[in-house]
Formats: sequence, C-alpha cells, structure tokens
Amino acid sequence: MNINPLHHLDKRSGYIYLKNNTCIEILRIVGFDIFSLGDELQDKIKSYQNFLKTYTQDFKIISLDYPVSTKEQLKYYQYKLDNCDNLVYQKFLSEKINELKELQSINTTEYFVILYSKDETEMNENKKSFLRLFNLCILENIDIKNKENILFKLNNMNTKIS
Repeated sequence: MNINPLHHLDKRSGYIYLKNNTCIEILRIVGFDIFSLGDELQDKIKSYQNFLKTYTQDFKIISLDYPVSTKEQLKYYQYKLDNCDNLVYQKFLSEKINELKELQSINTTEYFVILYSKDETEMNENKKSFLRLFNLCILENIDIKNKENILFKLNNMNTKIS
C-alpha cells in the first residue's frame, strides 16, 4: 500500500509532480515583525483580504519548525580555538562555542506557500499571478535540495532534521 502522493521532482523546472499529475511549487515566505508595523498592520490585513478575493487558484500556507544550525560557526570557532595560544582569547572562543551549542537546542519556524496547478504551463501562470498579487511580504524561490528537505519534513513530522 503506497499512500505517498508524490511522483517525482522535475529538476529542469523545479516543480513537484503528484501521482494524479498535479503540479506543485513551494516558495519561502520571508517574515516580518508585525509588532513594529503600527498603522501599516491594517493595510497588510486589507491587502491579504483583497488577495484572497482575487486569487482563485489553490494554495496552502504551511509552517515548519527547524533546529537552528550552527555547524559552520562551530567548526570555525573550534578551528580558531585549536590554533590559539592566547589564554584570554581561548576563554572567549570557548564561551562562544558553548553559546552556539546552546543555540542548537532552539527551533526556528519557517513559512512556505505551496501552489497547485494541473500542469507546468498553468503553474507558470499561477506563480506569476501569485507573486504579483501576494504583496504582503517577500516570497523567495527555493532550490531543489531545500524542496526535498521540506517534502521529507512534511512526510516525517517527528523526525529531527539537522
């Protein structure tokens, strides 16, 4: 019994195809601080209302929690610590390494939008329309590796991703 609806990920277009031939695209939503908006918050809400009235195609907004990744910073500080002769600087580097290790226990939430369409041509049109109408925040295209990670996370919600 195979209940996974994914069929394949097209490397050329970057779109994901489901077994029912539906085409999907995943975009990252770059967030902003709503508490610092003040009066602009009402404008954003009205803009979202207008978007929902105007955009008629299927889409889904999802949020995923990821651990904060500090591997590169840890590697750098460990290299500096290993090659350091200054005791004061060694203490500083050790504190930095401990701070980064503590940060790894924190999760960060990322938001994505999934667009749906019948085929690649319709997806191109839907994506242009969505990007034009959804002017609440910045939307970023994501690479194939990140799409694979998102799909893995969606299908394995209890698995920790490092």
